[in-house]
Amino acid sequence: MANILLTQKCNQKCPYCFASYNEGNDYISKENFVKAIKFLKKTPGEKIGLLGGEPLLHPEFAELCNILNEDRDIRDVVVFTNGILLDKYFDCFMSMKYAFLINCNERAFYAPKIWERLRKNIEEIVHRVTPDNVLLGLNIYKTNMDIDALLELSATLAIKKLRISLVIPNSVNAATQRSQFDELKPELFRVYERCVKIGVIPQFDCNQIPLCFYSKEDIAFIKTLFGSSLNSTNILQVERACRPVIDIYPDLTACRCFGATDIRLKLSNYRNARDLKNAFISLIDKNFYGRICRAECANCYLNQTLNCMGGCFSYNI
Repeated sequence: MANILLTQKCNQKCPYCFASYNEGNDYISKENFVKAIKFLKKTPGEKIGLLGGEPLLHPEFAELCNILNEDRDIRDVVVFTNGILLDKYFDCFMSMKYAFLINCNERAFYAPKIWERLRKNIEEIVHRVTPDNVLLGLNIYKTNMDIDALLELSATLAIKKLRISLVIPNSVNAATQRSQFDELKPELFRVYERCVKIGVIPQFDCNQIPLCFYSKEDIAFIKTLFGSSLNSTNILQVERACRPVIDIYPDLTACRCFGATDIRLKLSNYRNARDLKNAFISLIDKNFYGRICRAECANCYLNQTLNCMGGCFSYNI
């Protein structure tokens, strides 16, 4: 997976967002977009993500989609969006190469007209590309979140899974990671229960919770709650090692991921995405192999076998 940031501008001010709300005009040019696509195509099978900010704010978004639509070598494109502007570009998404991760908030976050527009947009995009190509996202950042409308919409449209994530604060470390989990654990388990009740399977994005954060009682509860559907989610997945997902900026520099933005490399210095990812592994990842993030990591089998890095890089860099 590799993402192209079409812009860092966004049309929402989500209270938890790790990216700053930006009102600038930092859009990727068509020329640089084509260069980024050519670079990624050098690694066969590389899935391409369109990222922001809000990528649909790009003034030439339709033209960028046409470039992708006309390229037969590109088979998988993921659009990361808040969904509000999808109705402007429905005709761009006629190809089955598109999938969507739509980041959603509580219904109370939206003005009534915006919520209705978002709901209709999600319904229409599901109709166009099938439910399997649409994933709704929920960021858990406080207690007592009202997610009933979101879950009901997901179940009604046969969107089988919900992407969840515990929000990473802007200033974090290994110590605050555990305290953040302890604070939000009741809400997280409440989300688990509500998802199972309505027939939607929650799954984590890259920010998976270290297994040691769950008590034996927690694990037993999760296994009982999910039953056979536990095999369909990564909540208790053993392997939790993080691999580079490069994010390409409008100036054709790239970072390892949003959790490690301080080191940026130029695409022009590498042959393809595989080489670029390997460069980030050498510069960043190797420093975390076997690293003791917390006392319990010292004798942990997953840490010793490089299957866990103690959670998101943001906590440990």
